[in-house]
Amino acid sequence: MTHYTAFAASESLRCQNESFVAELGGSPSRALAPDVVRLLELFTDECMDAYFLSPVEMIDLNPVGKKVVLGGVTAIKKTIKLALKKVLGKVPNNELVPLSDYIDSMLLKPEEGSDLTTYIAVELPDELYLRIAGVVQKGKDTEPHLVAKEFSIALCDLVDVAIESYFERPIDMMKLGYLSEKIARLANDTVSSGAKTVIKKVTKTMRNEELQAFFQFTESIIIDGPAS
Repeated sequence: MTHYTAFAASESLRCQNESFVAELGGSPSRALAPDVVRLLELFTDECMDAYFLSPVEMIDLNPVGKKVVLGGVTAIKKTIKLALKKVLGKVPNNELVPLSDYIDSMLLKPEEGSDLTTYIAVELPDELYLRIAGVVQKGKDTEPHLVAKEFSIALCDLVDVAIESYFERPIDMMKLGYLSEKIARLANDTVSSGAKTVIKKVTKTMRNEELQAFFQFTESIIIDGPAS
């Protein structure tokens, strides 16, 4: 069984992606780099909201933790969007094709005509899936604070998997110049360290009931894929 970390894509994100893919495939005369920047900015907002802001509301996080999350998310979004404009702002259409194909490949789409949710999904290594599932179950069966550090480490490893899929692979497939690639790599490192800092600081502030709710949230962002 394949497991994914995933979040539901909005109708707006799904439609923007379909429109971009269709127009890029039609070899338009106008430059589409601004379109992909807008698409990825929306993707960034939905990704950060799904993984960080949603649990804040779901868990009813304490004021200290909430402040850490909101500040971290704002900084990460700003970093990503600034990098997107600098790196992709003038990329020619033909060099956007690999990126477009890759974005489309991350969508877990329901069957044609279905009203089920489209997910943005990243495959999890079996070892990490089992480790997350194990620490969550252990936390539920005992005192949640006893596994807080182990849980934090597992979530940071989850960040590494997401960063590799959402940032490193796209950077590798683009024909970026030296300066653009340097900007992209720096943004990648900043986002990774920022997300991990938020996780480590927040889990330290959580009470047992907050950790229990966080365990439930973590289970909600891991879904099963088709059997391999």
